Amino acid sequence: MKHTIELPRHYIITGEKPVELIVDNLLINSENTSVLLQLRAKQLSTKVYESLAKRAIEALRGSQSPLLLNAPPELALKLNADGVHLTAERLMRLEKRPLPKKKLIAASCHNEQELIHAQAIGVDFVTLSPVKRTDSHPDTTPLGWERFGELLKVVSLPVFALGGMMPDDLDRVLACGGYGVAGIRQMAR
Repeated sequence: MKHTIELPRHYIITGEKPVELIVDNLLINSENTSVLLQLRAKQLSTKVYESLAKRAIEALRGSQSPLLLNAPPELALKLNADGVHLTAERLMRLEKRPLPKKKLIAASCHNEQELIHAQAIGVDFVTLSPVKRTDSHPDTTPLGWERFGELLKVVSLPVFALGGMMPDDLDRVLACGGYGVAGIRQMAR
């Protein structure tokens, strides 16, 4: 499988932490130059999220860890973020790549249709989930490693395994043909 961009193998997603801890957590994780970071704070209002995103972008300026906003693409452009992470719902509403090539675009995918659409509109990479059972979605049936590997064959872009992942799952992900591991609880310091 050919990938067109070089990305870190670990993708750390902020969880539902208190606002005052989110930027600190991003800074701690950015000390490792081999990570991607996503500012995900669905519990916040749009105004509070934008304010937090501004603080995070400023705090991470000069860092080797790209920060993607889990927000509308327009906000990523407005704040000059490194990129955006599209929810599956946002992804499926788009007909083309929503940001210039110099910005990273990631997308959440859960099935073959979402993977194919992500590739068709030109996203840079995706997360595919849930691979394993998670505390955050206990009623969702996980894909499992076999189905994860099967789904990877429908696209030729980097796919990060998400859902119950631990940093040491990277070897298993690579063996299946995936690109990296993503996570909220187990991945962050």
